[in-house]
Amino acid sequence: MTTAGASNNQNDSDASTSAVPPPQIYLSRDALIHVFETVCKYSPLSNVLDLRLVNRLANETVNRAATRKMSELKIEIGEPIRFKIVGLKMKELPEPEPVIYIQNLRFKHTDAPVFLHYLLSHMDKLSSLTVHIQSTEANDLTILEGLLDQILDSNRVKLSDLQIRRRKGGQRISRFVELVKKNASSLKTIKGLGITEAAESFSEKISLSRLSLMTHDVGLASEDTIYDNLIEISSSGARFSHLSYTSFIGLDPTDDIVQVRN
Repeated sequence: MTTAGASNNQNDSDASTSAVPPPQIYLSRDALIHVFETVCKYSPLSNVLDLRLVNRLANETVNRAATRKMSELKIEIGEPIRFKIVGLKMKELPEPEPVIYIQNLRFKHTDAPVFLHYLLSHMDKLSSLTVHIQSTEANDLTILEGLLDQILDSNRVKLSDLQIRRRKGGQRISRFVELVKKNASSLKTIKGLGITEAAESFSEKISLSRLSLMTHDVGLASEDTIYDNLIEISSSGARFSHLSYTSFIGLDPTDDIVQVRN
C-alpha cells in the first residue's frame, strides 16, 4: 500500500508539472531595437529588408536605422537578357529582358520604381548618386529616365557627388542635365559627364573639386563639335580644381581652344 501510494504521488507530481506552461520570456523594446539595429548594421540589404516583415517594431527600426541613414544610391542598367535556356535549347526572347540593379539588388522593371520610391521616401538625404549604364536598348534607357525622374522629383535629394559610367558611346541622357542644374550649388564631384550635358547644364553656380568629362554622349563626333562644347563649358562660369577628360579622338593641349581658368 505504501509503495502504491508513493507511485500515485509521483504520477500526480509529474502530471502537475507537465500541466504548468513554460515561462514566457519578454524582451524589452530597447533590447529588440538593439537586435534589429545590429542586423541592419551587419547584414546584406536584402536580408535587412526582409526583417521588416517580422513585426511593426522591426519595420520601424529598418526604416530608421537602415534606410534613413542611407545617403548613397547606386543604379545599374545592365546588358539585357536576350536568350533563355528552355530544356536543352537556347531560345531567343521575343523582347530583351531588362536587367536593373538598385543598391546591388536586382529588380524587375516593374518593381524597380516601387523600391526606389521606398528608399527616397525614407532617406533623410541623398547626397551621392552612381549610375552605371551598360545597355543601349531604347526601352532600358526609358526605364532609367523614369528612375531619374523620381530622383529629380524628390525633396530629399541634395547631391554632392554624381558618378556616371557608360559602356558605349552615343548615349546622351537629358536627365543628367537636369540633375546637374538642380544640384548645381551642392555638387562637389562629377565623374563621367558628357561634354554636351556639361555644356548645357554648367553655370556660375558650379564649383567642383573634381570634374571628369567624356565624349561618350556624342560618340564619334567631329573635332569642331567637341571644341564648340568645350568653349561653352569654359565660358559658363563653372569652376573646378581638377579636370580629367576622356575622348574617342585626341585633345591637343597646345591648341588655342584649351583654356585654363583660375
